[in-house]
Amino acid sequence: MITIELCDKNPIKSLFFEFPQLISIWPNHLSLLAQDATQQWEANSDENGEIYKIIDHHLGYHVVGITGWWPISDTDAGLRWHGVIQAARRNGISKTALQLLSERLQNNYDFLHEVAYTPNAAHYFEKNGFFRSLDIEKNKKIITSAEGGEIVLTKPLLKI
Repeated sequence: MITIELCDKNPIKSLFFEFPQLISIWPNHLSLLAQDATQQWEANSDENGEIYKIIDHHLGYHVVGITGWWPISDTDAGLRWHGVIQAARRNGISKTALQLLSERLQNNYDFLHEVAYTPNAAHYFEKNGFFRSLDIEKNKKIITSAEGGEIVLTKPLLKI
């Protein structure tokens, strides 16, 4: 079973220090960005959105990834750093975590946006229900809100 568990805001016990395996999810320069963004969220009580640990319960309680979101507007949420450690990939864990996160957001937002740094990352999200956004003005707003990235992908969230 795969679940996502909300992280506490705790600047002293950062998620990446508590679970150092998360550092290996992305290439070094992107991992540093992910760590900085996570630590900023943990330390700032005014920082909106949420960060979740992705947990694999199949062989015990193992943190195998990270996901989360931040608000962009009344209708749009951004996908925070989302990834799974190498050893847990190709098992549907990331896809399940994206679905669980989408279910948590669907009654409050219409769209979830990913701002990918690489074509490979964009391709992954396209395989998981996101499409490339062609709205240039909205894309600029989303990239500015994300403070980086190049390729904006959008996933409609269905209301229940």
